[in-house]
Amino acid sequence: MNRTIKSVSFSLENLEIRDIINYIIQFTSEMSKYKKEGVIEDIFEDCKEKLALIFHPIAPHLTEEVWEVMGKNKYNSLSSWPDYDKTILTNDNEFKWNLMNKTINDISNIRVATKINEIKETRIIIADDWKFEFYSTLISLIDKTKNYAEIMKELMQNDLLKIHNKFITQTTAKILKNVGKYSKHIIDTVEEFKFFDEIKRIIKKRFRCEVKILLEKDSKIKKASQSLPGRPAIVIT
Repeated sequence: MNRTIKSVSFSLENLEIRDIINYIIQFTSEMSKYKKEGVIEDIFEDCKEKLALIFHPIAPHLTEEVWEVMGKNKYNSLSSWPDYDKTILTNDNEFKWNLMNKTINDISNIRVATKINEIKETRIIIADDWKFEFYSTLISLIDKTKNYAEIMKELMQNDLLKIHNKFITQTTAKILKNVGKYSKHIIDTVEEFKFFDEIKRIIKKRFRCEVKILLEKDSKIKKASQSLPGRPAIVIT
């Protein structure tokens, strides 16, 4: 909601009407998903009100009707333009939002690929601590150079990373081929585990299955070794 208000406010100042409509359509889609998952009523009502306000410059007659149906006393046109909370629009929250949506899409894609109609259990496996050190170091090096040899030379100066030379060699080459697909922003192991533990109810409701969040070191599943920061290994059964 806060991101949409910010984007619509900016686009309105620049008369970018098409962008405003796209932002509103996207926000409405997210609200529909949220409603299906079970809403916190106060948040949902706040979202509906803010949606009616930011849509008013585009469709004033429609939003005045909606405003009345919502039981508001004064006209929509006499209401103040909504503010957005800058403290919510952080890099961490943006990363988590994208991570949640990517994980949901990945589970859907795995289900299609494995031809599993009804998922009984989803296991999400968080990468080991050393991978977070490797990944953050790699991303900082990529900002300076895309030369594979130079990057590997720098990485192998770290005694901890030397132990995992094979994985690092393969993963570095893979990331360099698709740099744009990998986030520059990450959170640490503890924070990522906590985040998935918080959103597992959403995944559970979306796929109607049990959800387990595991650390790579605690998992005996072979696929666990493929996990990366912001890209946990996912196993469905």
